[in-house]
Amino acid sequence: MERHSEHEKLQKLMRSYVPEFAYEPGGKDAGSVLTDLCGDMMASCEERYEGVIDKHRIQYLNLFDGLIREPVSASRGYVQFQPVEGYEGLVPVPKGTRVLASGDQGEELVFSAEHGITATDVHPELIVVTDRELGKIVKKEYRQEEPFTAFGIEGTNSTTHRLYLCFEQLFDGLPELDLCVHVKAAGEKAREELLSAFTSSDFCWSILEPDGEERVFPVAERDGDAVHLKLSPYIPQKTRLGQKEGYYLALTCIGEMKKLYLQGLSVSLSREGKAPGEIRLNGNPEFGTSFYPFGKPLGLYNETVFEDEEVLSRRGAKLKLSFRLDYRLHEERPEVPELDLEYKAIMKKPKKPLSVRAAEVLAEDAVWEYRSLVGWKPLFREPHRRSMFNGSTEGAVALEFICPEDMADYEENGEGRIRVRLLQAENIYKMPAVYKCPMISVPTLSYSYEEAPKEPDGVVTCNNFDEQDITESLKAGGGTLLFYETENRQRTMYLGFDRSMAGLPFSLYFEIENYGDRPVRFRTEYLTEQGFLPVRTEDYTEGFCGSGNLLLMIPQDAVRRKLYGYEGYFIRFINENKENPEYELPLIRGIYPNMVRVVNVNTVTEEFYLDNLEDAVSIQLSQQNLLKARVEVLESHGEERIYVEWKLGNPICDSGRICQLDMASGELQFRKHAFAGYPVPEDGPQIRVSHSNYGGSKANVPADRIRVPGTAIRYLAGVTNPFPTYGGYDGYTEETTMDLVAGMLRTRGRAVTESSFFDMISQAAYGVRKVRCCNHTDAQGNREDDSVTIAVLVEEYEKGAHVFSGVKRQIRERLLADSALTASGKMLTLIQPHFIRMNVRVWMERESMEQAYELQQETLGLIRTFLNPLEGGMAGKGWEIGELPTPAQLTAFLRTRIEHSGISRMVMTALVDGREVAVDESFYENRKDPFAMAVSGEHMVYIEVSAC
Repeated sequence: MERHSEHEKLQKLMRSYVPEFAYEPGGKDAGSVLTDLCGDMMASCEERYEGVIDKHRIQYLNLFDGLIREPVSASRGYVQFQPVEGYEGLVPVPKGTRVLASGDQGEELVFSAEHGITATDVHPELIVVTDRELGKIVKKEYRQEEPFTAFGIEGTNSTTHRLYLCFEQLFDGLPELDLCVHVKAAGEKAREELLSAFTSSDFCWSILEPDGEERVFPVAERDGDAVHLKLSPYIPQKTRLGQKEGYYLALTCIGEMKKLYLQGLSVSLSREGKAPGEIRLNGNPEFGTSFYPFGKPLGLYNETVFEDEEVLSRRGAKLKLSFRLDYRLHEERPEVPELDLEYKAIMKKPKKPLSVRAAEVLAEDAVWEYRSLVGWKPLFREPHRRSMFNGSTEGAVALEFICPEDMADYEENGEGRIRVRLLQAENIYKMPAVYKCPMISVPTLSYSYEEAPKEPDGVVTCNNFDEQDITESLKAGGGTLLFYETENRQRTMYLGFDRSMAGLPFSLYFEIENYGDRPVRFRTEYLTEQGFLPVRTEDYTEGFCGSGNLLLMIPQDAVRRKLYGYEGYFIRFINENKENPEYELPLIRGIYPNMVRVVNVNTVTEEFYLDNLEDAVSIQLSQQNLLKARVEVLESHGEERIYVEWKLGNPICDSGRICQLDMASGELQFRKHAFAGYPVPEDGPQIRVSHSNYGGSKANVPADRIRVPGTAIRYLAGVTNPFPTYGGYDGYTEETTMDLVAGMLRTRGRAVTESSFFDMISQAAYGVRKVRCCNHTDAQGNREDDSVTIAVLVEEYEKGAHVFSGVKRQIRERLLADSALTASGKMLTLIQPHFIRMNVRVWMERESMEQAYELQQETLGLIRTFLNPLEGGMAGKGWEIGELPTPAQLTAFLRTRIEHSGISRMVMTALVDGREVAVDESFYENRKDPFAMAVSGEHMVYIEVSAC
């Protein structure tokens, strides 16, 4: 105790007896001198007494050396082995493989693999989560730097149940879509179900467009035994789906999905009274409503061509060419030259001129033709069609025919596709002649598929990326199920990989934040030729509760398949939890293949020779700070020589094969005559020691520090540690040992109170700072009678959830072994505190901007210090689990540490269940979580200059 405190006690005591006495430190009056003398003597005696107590305390603590169990002693972490890029084989990484790191002082640190894996050059590329009950498929590309929620269904829903109808040429040249869709089913009832479903609000009709968009038909209504669709005005355009180009009608299920079986499907459309798009007479455009198809007068081989992009493209449809046919007479006479009359001829009687009858010219033979893919062909087979222009037909004419399947495609400024040509006309070369010229007026074109509806050129069903071409099935008349589910019945998460993951074992490390500590019970499967099959796993994440390895024993029959639009290799995790609240699902910050758990252990085997078997032996091992050691002595049993293990103990108290080893200094000792009575040969080496040591806190290296393989492995490109290593320490200090012994005396090795749980957990894991134990409580803070939940805050919590995951198992084992939880039938839940990130915004008034930046940085530092779970709060002792800071406390903290702080306003928010909420009175009233703990988030300090 300091001297001035003793003087203060004396002064207080004297004033209680002699109030008028005035003591001055260092005064020359007798009272002051006596007071100083007494105070110095008391302080000196107390200092000497404390020294004696401290000496005996250390001796007392040494009595417990045999009882104190060391906690986590060596630094641990994970390293990632990366094979040579493009190498398709497996790279075995056996247990015990060494990797090296350099310490801060340049020293070499050795880490050893705690398990073996087979590394392969494979990377996750796709994440898909499906939920059949909710009808959702969420698909996203995996990126290392983008965290995602395991089994989370927040995102764009990719669920698709569609029927695509492809028509290669049916909609060519249409200015609008006005059509009927006919369905065929097995029976009247089944057809009614189809028609009712296709016209209900659960289904949507649309047509695909080249840019990937689609136009939706506003109304789908019943028209007899068909579905009538209309989109006007609209010019359909071809697009490509898969490998096929055409016009695509799409039927999408947007509501309740029913089992619908289809046997056939066709489309009909019609158009009446359309004027031909183009008429040409002998190659010259004709723009009038009436024209002479063979000219006036008639000309042999004259022709009229009709062209229409829309109508003449309707292959298989019933076409009708309508017009009015009339005739006009045209007379042609030869010219008679005038002759000079002679005088004698005038005196004669004139001769009677000859009378020549004019010949009648008719279009006896006119052929109708269409332009096929190979040239012009006859359009009609009936003979009377060839003589219809000879006067036998007059008035309204309607020529009906089926548009040939080999009709040529439309060509702009082409030859045309329907023509009528005059091949024969009697007397056409006689003179004089009267031509009976056909005249066509108001020609129109019509078409209809009513009698022969057009079947699609291709029919494809798409059910959640599962595409099936059912064209041939419908042609065969078999019943086909249109829409069906492809998702697993339970919520499922798929991982797609670019290469095969086959290996024994294949290692995936999941960097996880699970503040709710709600485990996900899942089973794992991989994709084979027979579908998804179970795969044996070793789960060190404990159901995605924390960061750790997932070791999968994937056989070689994994196959590459296209699933959910991605072609690759797949594994899937099937969630068996009954409820999956989004805010309680674990957050996966990254997936790292080929990860191995390593420990800072360097194992060395040494052999030693004995000069004299009778003397005491002292051997200095090559390593210090040992974790474990195995001592063996060579013995002869007949002709066989074997090494026999000797136990480590106290030779004074124990008997038998006993030796003593100082783990700190690495000194091995055998007592005198220790080998007497044992058949130890005189020639050696007689002693073999395998010992392991660790680097202590020096081995707590940052990320990307472990980069050198200590064991040569073929086809290995490199190794690194993506995360810091943790847990290394330099042994117990006097303070930690004293706390540990005090806990042992209080609990006697049994945990029943919160403080005893803290003592026991501290013995099992080094660096435990705070513990909160809640009986009859689950991990979410809700009442559950048969549960005990313990929240543990470790010193290195900021390094990530993998730190707590690394010590969680040994803490659980210790608690279940030494506490009364198992005996009382309680279920133990071990969690981290539920960290809540708190963001602070502070406005501070200053008279000027002088040193504003320094003030801002100082304030930010104080905010982070105040919110620190380990060293925060008003007293700097941290916060208890379940205790949340208030804005009033932070304001008082800042005002006591910043001179003339001038805080005008403060806003504190918290990130809860993915939402940022204000920290006010209602926040604390609604927050009943006993495991909540604030951590520092993002803060802003605003400096405002007050007006003069």
